[in-house]
Amino acid sequence: MAGEKSKNSGEFGEKIISNFLQLIGWSSLEEGITIDCVHEQHNRKSESHGIDGYYGYKSELLKQHTQEDILISVKHTTNEYPSSPTSLFKGFLKDISEGMECFPYDSKYVDRKIPQNIQERKTFGVIFWISQASDDTRDIIADVSNFNNTDKIDYGPVYLVDNNKLNFMLRSIRYAQKTYDDYQFEYHFTGFNHTNPAESRECGKILPVQLINTNILPIRAQQDGKDYLAVFLNENFSEDSLKRSLGFTKMLAKAWPAQTFVLYPDYNHLYGKNTVQRVKKNFQDEDFTSKVVVGSYNENIASLGRN
Repeated sequence: MAGEKSKNSGEFGEKIISNFLQLIGWSSLEEGITIDCVHEQHNRKSESHGIDGYYGYKSELLKQHTQEDILISVKHTTNEYPSSPTSLFKGFLKDISEGMECFPYDSKYVDRKIPQNIQERKTFGVIFWISQASDDTRDIIADVSNFNNTDKIDYGPVYLVDNNKLNFMLRSIRYAQKTYDDYQFEYHFTGFNHTNPAESRECGKILPVQLINTNILPIRAQQDGKDYLAVFLNENFSEDSLKRSLGFTKMLAKAWPAQTFVLYPDYNHLYGKNTVQRVKKNFQDEDFTSKVVVGSYNENIASLGRN
C-alpha cells in the first residue's frame, strides 16, 4: 500500500513538472532516461543512473555555439518538507551530480548534440523538490543553501526548485499569458552573449536554466503591436527593493519598451504610490521613469485601483 502511494506521488510529481516545463519552452523532453555509469567510486548497485528527464538547447546566456544539457530530477512528496532538510537534500544532490559526471561518457551523448554549429557543451542539473502538504510559498532553498560539503564532492552546477520558486514562476507566466498577446523570456547581457548580433537573440520562448530558480524574471511582452518589458519580483514590495529593481530594469530597458512594468506579489497602489514617486526621483532619466508602472501580478480587489 505504501509502495503504491509512493508510486502515485512520483507519477503525479512528474506530471506537474512536465506541464511546467512546457510553460518555459522545454518541449521535446526525454523522460525516464538512463546514463551509463563509468565511475567505480560511485559504488552503484546498477550499472546506470536513472534520470527523470533530459533537455538540451543552444545557450543564449553563455558563449555562442554552446549547448546546455539539462538533467532533471523530480522529488515529489505528499508530506510536508522536513524540518531539517539538509541531509535528505545532500542525497538528492549526490545522486544527480554522479549522473552529470557520467553523462559525457554515455553511449547516447553524441546523439544528443543538436545540429546548430555547437562547439562546446555544458551539463547542468535541476532538482525539483515539491511538497503537496507544504504551503505554495514555502522556501526550502534557504534551509539548505549553506550546508557543509564534508564529502568534498564536486557537485557541479545544480539548481534547486522548491514550492516557492515554482509558484513564483507559475504565477508570473500565467499573468503574462493572460495579460499580453504574446511574450518571450528576456536574455539579458551576461558578458558572454550578444557578441555577434547576427547570431545572438535578445529574447525567446526557452527559459535559460540560469533563471529556473530566479527571484527576478524579465519578460518581453507584445500587446496591440507594441513591445513592453515586464519584470516580476519574488519578494515583497519595499523602497530598497524597488531601487534595486529599477536599476536592473533600466539596464534591460534601454529605449525599446513602450512601457515598463515592475510587478510584485503584494504591491498595493494606495499604500505604495508615494514610495514609487520617491524612488523614481533617484533616477535622472525621466524618459525611463515616466514609462515605469509598478503593480502586482496577484489579482485582488486592490489591484483594481491601480493605473
